[in-house]
Amino acid sequence: INDPDVRCRLVGQEVNTHADESFYAATPPLEAKRLLFSQWSTEQSRNGSDLQLSFVDVKKAYFYGVPTRSLYVRFPPELGMPKNMVGKLVRCMYGTRDAGAIWETCYTDCLVNMGFVQGVASPCCFEHKEWKVSVVVHGDDFTALGTTEGLSKYEAGMKKTFECKMKGRLGRGRDDLKEMRVLNRIVRITDDGLLYEADPRHAELLAKSLNLENCNKMVTPGVKLPFDIDSGPSGDDVDVSCDTQMVNEVAIKDRVTTVRFNLDSDIAYVPMQSETYGTHPRNFVFDKFGRKITLGHDEKEENRRYSTEADTDSVSPNARRMILERTLRNGAAWEVPTVQLISKVAKKKKFVKARLGTKAAKSYERLESVGDELHGEAATMFRALAARYLYLSMDRPECAFSAKELCRLFACPTKKGVEALKRAVRFLVGMPRLVWNFPFQSPVTDLKVYVDTDFAGCHTTRRSTSGGLAMHGGHCIKHWSTTQTTVALSSGEAELGGICRGAAIALGLQSLANDLGIHLKLDILTDATAAIGICRRRGLGKVRHLHTADLWVQDRLRKGDFALTKVLGSDNPADLLTKHVPRDVMRKHMTFIGLSSEIGRAESAPTIDHK
Repeated sequence: INDPDVRCRLVGQEVNTHADESFYAATPPLEAKRLLFSQWSTEQSRNGSDLQLSFVDVKKAYFYGVPTRSLYVRFPPELGMPKNMVGKLVRCMYGTRDAGAIWETCYTDCLVNMGFVQGVASPCCFEHKEWKVSVVVHGDDFTALGTTEGLSKYEAGMKKTFECKMKGRLGRGRDDLKEMRVLNRIVRITDDGLLYEADPRHAELLAKSLNLENCNKMVTPGVKLPFDIDSGPSGDDVDVSCDTQMVNEVAIKDRVTTVRFNLDSDIAYVPMQSETYGTHPRNFVFDKFGRKITLGHDEKEENRRYSTEADTDSVSPNARRMILERTLRNGAAWEVPTVQLISKVAKKKKFVKARLGTKAAKSYERLESVGDELHGEAATMFRALAARYLYLSMDRPECAFSAKELCRLFACPTKKGVEALKRAVRFLVGMPRLVWNFPFQSPVTDLKVYVDTDFAGCHTTRRSTSGGLAMHGGHCIKHWSTTQTTVALSSGEAELGGICRGAAIALGLQSLANDLGIHLKLDILTDATAAIGICRRRGLGKVRHLHTADLWVQDRLRKGDFALTKVLGSDNPADLLTKHVPRDVMRKHMTFIGLSSEIGRAESAPTIDHK
């Protein structure tokens, strides 16, 4: 095999039989590398020497560790050894449970012996105060930031302990590399700064899996639907060319028949409903698609019997179970009689819309998807594609909210979820390449964290969504979009939850930056005036229904751990992460945080058929 990227290893298969914390191996967050990229574009030089980014790959990393347990493995059949013979491991093998933790100890001892200080927030971050070198370790990939002299000492120390592959250094010098692939992501140096982009294969595989390579493109990953079901979608900026395809997908039998009126006659005869339909419309039974179901005589009697039982408050557990099963199987869960029936026969009132906790809200979501769920291979395929889309969203902030909404359907995948996934993939087809810009900037001493919340945005559970992003000057370091665990009773309460989460993430990023020798002050920006008032006062005040754990931000704010600033709602880029926004708003926020769409393909970008 001539391709250096192909690795053939002998791997063990140890079964996970029990939980053991001693097997834990830390992994650095992706924002640790982004902090190094941002610091390179911000500082540019130290003591008159230009900064460089070094990339080192340790070969056969796990084999450097010595196992602390007595482990035996069977030999591969290709060796022709007797079947009753096993071998004892004297080195850690890939596939054993403690191999990652032992390898972590190996590289930690190597770096500490060179004079590096291990980080507190992340044990995968190291700093050498004398050499002025910062290192982030991700498995066997080492990324370092420093001057030419400091990086040379660091690389020499690595070569003494491990067999390393020096992938090169990125920098502005004549002999420095200008493009590198790191964790299958592309990092490129230009005259204006540093560019960073995701692995393009994920978007291509999603389109290929759904057969959407040549589909009609969308300009947004989703559309925010109004709560008024009679009105059309608000802010819908869908490409008009997709209308024909959407209309053609409608089955002929589901189309509405044209109604014609005879206006020539002076007297119009109006037939009775029973003559037209055979019975009064109140006796109709419809499925989830709105089609009428014809019941036989036996089914009517059985339905009447169950209805009589449902009206009785005291029913046996078996009868209650049968009524619920029949209702969930045949009835439409969104119809008022069905909800009333469930609330009568259910022992626990968890189906009633109220201040729901996490478990109750998930149960209600499953109830709303009855009759529309996927099963078997279809459900497995949906979870696999949604998980790939979620992984891609770590490098695509504009897709973070739609990815979060898709992953909420993991427990009970539905056909609506498939349609939402297809729309998101159509958006990726229209914008397959998104580049993060880290332009050169003057020294920055603060980290601005923008937070926002969409109050009661979920149509089913009325739960709110918290979103935010962290900016180091003009460089985006981290973004997130999460659903709040409980239902907020007011927009102020929802915004307070968003501020608390943003403050916690900001403090974590501050600690992570300190581990790399980057000292930053925190400034949290929000457009919620009511939540700012709650954070700046003491105690619960009139909002005593709030949990006191949500008000720890008051103490942190008084201690000066961070500042809280008001920002206009139209200028808050975190709005992009709380709901689907129109195309113009999406592009405005993307430009503010340094994201741009480009055509073509990077030189070092891998392809699907890459071996």
